[in-house]
Amino acid sequence: MESPAARLVVTRTSSPARDIWRRYRIEVDGERIGTLKRGRSLRVEISPGPHTVQALIDFEGSHPVEFDAAPGEEICLVVEPGDHPMHTFGAATARDPYLLLRLKGA
Repeated sequence: MESPAARLVVTRTSSPARDIWRRYRIEVDGERIGTLKRGRSLRVEISPGPHTVQALIDFEGSHPVEFDAAPGEEICLVVEPGDHPMHTFGAATARDPYLLLRLKGA
């Protein structure tokens, strides 16, 4: 008998206004699963087990988020623009990513 799938829900916040007209690309285990407009959510079924999720825009992105999904579990992540002031000038660093991706409630 096959284990029930887990579900991944990634929500993009509706503020601040940075990137207002741009979509964030969401990748699971290095594969694109969709894009997110401001204030929207993306829901996909994933296999139980370890996964890595990353949010990207152009050549910038978030730090990867790793988790181990149990069968039937719903993993909820939130993505939003990073708040480092140098992002306005294109000078983000590896320590201060352009996008912030985190487990909801964390």
